[in-house]
Amino acid sequence: MSIIAYSEIGAELCQLLIPEDLALVVTIPCYNEDAIMESVNSLLNCDRPDCHVEIMVLINTPENEDQSIAELNQRSYKLLTEMTHDSSFSVIPIHVNQIPAKNAGVGLARKLVMDEACRRLSLSNHPIKIISCFDADCHCETNYLTSIYNHFSKSKKEAVSIYYEHPTAILNGHPHEHAIYLYELHLRYFIDMQRQINLPFSIHTVGSSMACTANGYQRIGGMNTRKAGEDFYFLQKFIQDNQCDRLTNTAIYPSARESDRVPFGTGKAIGDIISGDHIFLTYNAKSFSELKYLSKSIDELYDTNDIDRLMSAYPIPLVEFLQTISFKETILRLRGNTKTIDTFRKAFYQFFDAFQLMKYLHFVRDKYYPNVNILDAAQKSLILHHKIDLPSSELLDHFRQLDKR
Repeated sequence: MSIIAYSEIGAELCQLLIPEDLALVVTIPCYNEDAIMESVNSLLNCDRPDCHVEIMVLINTPENEDQSIAELNQRSYKLLTEMTHDSSFSVIPIHVNQIPAKNAGVGLARKLVMDEACRRLSLSNHPIKIISCFDADCHCETNYLTSIYNHFSKSKKEAVSIYYEHPTAILNGHPHEHAIYLYELHLRYFIDMQRQINLPFSIHTVGSSMACTANGYQRIGGMNTRKAGEDFYFLQKFIQDNQCDRLTNTAIYPSARESDRVPFGTGKAIGDIISGDHIFLTYNAKSFSELKYLSKSIDELYDTNDIDRLMSAYPIPLVEFLQTISFKETILRLRGNTKTIDTFRKAFYQFFDAFQLMKYLHFVRDKYYPNVNILDAAQKSLILHHKIDLPSSELLDHFRQLDKR
């Protein structure tokens, strides 16, 4: 247990003795949270893996914070320090305060707590060393810890995206329930559309629903300090290297409260839906269907002597976008740097990655294919790709089932 001023952070955030069999550290950033005890208790109620588990909560308080928030943070720290431990489980609260406003945010909090988790795991004698990400407003299935431990005891990959559901998503419920239904449906539609065109990065990147090995964490340079989207940027590093699995035999249940803490993400989307006209617009299916021309022609791009001829068969919107990113020149460079079709494919998707996908979708959205109502888009997608016609109120449940496959 520690209270540390940001300016005084050193090599260690926690000086507690490191258990020899420590194998899993669940990391939780906590700021202005009144549900942290429920989240920690959800973890404490889990089945126990055959190792020592630490729950490390990083409470973060910016300098000049509102008194009510600072007091809530301090109260959370006090309650956590009073929790009892046992021989296989520890709760470790760390309170970092006086964080400069320019640095404060979820990215920094995640980085601080994950760095400390990595340091402690590196000194453990257990052969398995896992850093799991959780949030201070989540709960989980009772097999959450054992599922993660069992997964990494067998998997050779360094990271995992864990299945999640927002528990209060109801299409015809009150405005908040309605809003999260639409937003989660958008997230799952977005991933499923990527699967339809065989994009290798069609994996959910949710901050409360991911885990990695300590070695993998070090290899990619650790967590970033972005104030929003830190989870997306973090997990994409594993995805680009084909080092990310999906874990679907357990579940995490994040809250879906309205929030203005970050400029995008769940909280922002919920607020926008509630304060707007209670609809949510998502990417047009046409954008994905036209991108399939590119994903289907990767092998030809490696072999062809006439890239211009091959590109002439692409839809005009796609061609226009590719011209903005020096596509032809990049393909020639990748071909010159790779000796086999397999290494070319890997290099191609390191170039045309999830970030490039977002640029493409925004380009064609603004010039050709405006966003559409998520309910219409999801319903048409199920009919076209899965031969299933469902009422709007049942769409999310089916897309969840698709994500569990």
